[in-house]
Amino acid sequence: MEIQDILNELEFLRDKGLPREALEAAIAQREAITPGLLGFIEHAYANADHLDDDGDQTRTYVGHLYAMYLLAQFREKAAYPLIVKFFGLPGELAFDITGDLATESLPNILASVACGDTSLIKAMVENPELNEWVRGAGVRAFLCLVAAGEMSREEAVAYYAELFRGKLERQSSNAWDSLVAGAADLRADELREDLERAYAEDIPDPFFIRPEEVETELAEDKSQVPERLKKRRYGLIEDTIEELESWDCFRPKRPIAPTGDALARPPQPAERPTASDVAPPLKPVEPVQAIHVASAPSRNDPCPCGSGRKYKHCCAGKPTKEA
Repeated sequence: MEIQDILNELEFLRDKGLPREALEAAIAQREAITPGLLGFIEHAYANADHLDDDGDQTRTYVGHLYAMYLLAQFREKAAYPLIVKFFGLPGELAFDITGDLATESLPNILASVACGDTSLIKAMVENPELNEWVRGAGVRAFLCLVAAGEMSREEAVAYYAELFRGKLERQSSNAWDSLVAGAADLRADELREDLERAYAEDIPDPFFIRPEEVETELAEDKSQVPERLKKRRYGLIEDTIEELESWDCFRPKRPIAPTGDALARPPQPAERPTASDVAPPLKPVEPVQAIHVASAPSRNDPCPCGSGRKYKHCCAGKPTKEA
């Protein structure tokens, strides 16, 4: 495929599903396609308000999503400041036009394009003007670097210590939730006093991670941290197609299988029931009010919303957009 044909195919969401051929062509022509992919991100940043408009749009712009994954796979340094700038958009605008990428893959993408330079990620985390979820993603990016072997566990713990001890303002936010959970993932018993103080001040959300969970994880073997982080999907973006093919919008739509009478042979004219053959309608049954019991799910429990995903990858880590 020609470069412009690839870009045209990746610019908007298509009914035919994941544009696998175009993505494969983009990967095969990495150097030639990179300027166009960077342009997708710049375009999305410049037109963010328009892209978030839910008006009568016939096409959904997704070029920036493909671009972020592909450029992360390419380890493209030029994408680093662009992605950081993009997620500096005010409020939840960046989340509204990136969806699950923002809440699930942003830490991996940031770690992939940083190429060993964590300065911009640290600036994101420490900037109180930025969206709390962006800052939380920045905190989790350090777990991705440890999982990929680009940062030692000790280096990550040392930076987390700086956040605990002054570089992160002491008020509840997703950044703090991510920091506490990240310290547990790193088995950072060096930060035990910092963790205890944070819970004593009611800063972390116990729905995100409970103190007893932290205590359990701190006691586990530190030598297995990188492998455990990989199992929790931390690390760098290695395969854009594998990352995207599980998205709901790219899964084939399954037809609803007919059941019961729908499977039977349609009645022939002579067999059609008469009015006297039809049973009287049943009386409606009064609905029973369901009883919901509130609970505090673990971050690794199934999300209470019924999505099938873990709580930490769903409602615990996803901002809500007001109607």
